[in-house]
Amino acid sequence: MMLATVGLSKYFPIRGTLIGRMMLKAVDDVSIKIQENRIVGLVGESGSGKSTLGRALLRLLEPTSGDVLFNIPDEELAIYERAQAANDTAKLHEIREKYSLLRKSTAEMRRLRREMNIVFQDPYSSLNPRMRLVDVISEPMLSTGFCTRDEADERVFDLLRDVGLPRFFEDRYPHELSGGQRQRVAIARAISTYPKLLILDEPTSALDVSVQAQILNLLRGLRDKYGISMLLITHNVAVVAYLAAKVYVMYAGKIMEWGDRDKVLRDHHAAHRMSIPSEVSGGVRDLRVDRGGSRGRPGVPPPRKVLRHVWRGGECSPGSGANDRHRGSRRCGENPRARRPRERRRPQPEGDRVDRTEERRSRRTAL
Repeated sequence: MMLATVGLSKYFPIRGTLIGRMMLKAVDDVSIKIQENRIVGLVGESGSGKSTLGRALLRLLEPTSGDVLFNIPDEELAIYERAQAANDTAKLHEIREKYSLLRKSTAEMRRLRREMNIVFQDPYSSLNPRMRLVDVISEPMLSTGFCTRDEADERVFDLLRDVGLPRFFEDRYPHELSGGQRQRVAIARAISTYPKLLILDEPTSALDVSVQAQILNLLRGLRDKYGISMLLITHNVAVVAYLAAKVYVMYAGKIMEWGDRDKVLRDHHAAHRMSIPSEVSGGVRDLRVDRGGSRGRPGVPPPRKVLRHVWRGGECSPGSGANDRHRGSRRCGENPRARRPRERRRPQPEGDRVDRTEERRSRRTAL
C-alpha cells in the first residue's frame, strides 16, 4: 500500500466568535487508501476540504490528529488494523515508528520528499516568476539532495521532453508561458525526483477544455512510464471518470462514500452528492440535508428538511417530480413573492361609454 490514512483530522480555530472558541473541521476523521501504480480520485464541492486533505497527507499542513502511513506493505497494514481493533498499543507504536510520516523528523522528511510531491491548483502562483524554468524544475532535485547541479541540468532536458515542451524553454520565465505550458512545467517539477506518490490538486481547473485533455493524457502516460501512484483531487466528475479507478467522495470534511468508479458515480441515492450533475448520476437528484453543517456558517446545523414544489396541472404540490425549475419560481403558489395574475378589465356597455373627444378638443382651443 503506497499510502493509508487512519482517522486523519485537521481543525482550524474560528476567531472572533462570541461563544467561546469554535473549531472549523476542515478534515474530520478521514481514512483513505492509495494502492501502488493506481490513480485514486477525490471529488467534492468547493470548500469540502479536498485541498486541505492533500496538503495534510504530505505534512505541508500538520494534522490535528490521526495517522499517515507511507509505503507500508499490505501485510503490515492488516496487522495495524487488527491491532487497532484490539487496542494493542505496543504493536501500534511499533508500526507507527516505521511507517508513519507524523513520527519522522525534519531531516527524515526531507529525504522522504523525494518520493512524494504535489502539483498545486494554480499554475500562475505556484511558479516563482523570478526563476528560469531550468531553476524551477531542478529546485526539488537540489533541495532534497537527489542529484548534483550538473546532473539536474541534464535531467531538466529529459523532463521537458516528457511533458511535451521544447528544449529551448529552459531559459524562459513563467510569465512567457501559457496556462497549459505552466501546468506542464509544474508537473515536470513534481516528477523530477521520480516520486512514488503524486498529489494532483485540481490540475485542470484553470485550463481550457482542449488543454485539459492534453494534461490528462500526459498524466496517464507518466503513470504508465514511471509507475507513479496518484491522488487526483477535483470537483470535475468527467476528469475522475476518465482517469481514476477508485473514487472517494468528500463532503463537509468527511468521506461520505468510496468504491469503484462506476459504482460511485452512477449511484444517485447518495445524499451528499450535490455537485454531480443529473446526467452522470442517472436521473434527477433530490436536494438533501447538509450533514456536515451549513456552508455559510461553520458549525451551524442546516435545516432538517427541504421541500420542493412541483407544478402539476395548474396547482402547486410538494414532492420530488421532474420539474425542478418550478421550485422557488414566481409561478409557485407557496412562494410569497409569486406573481399574481391580473384581472382583465371588462369592456363597458355601449350606453355607459362617454365620448370625451369634444371636451378635450375644446380645452386645447381655450389654452
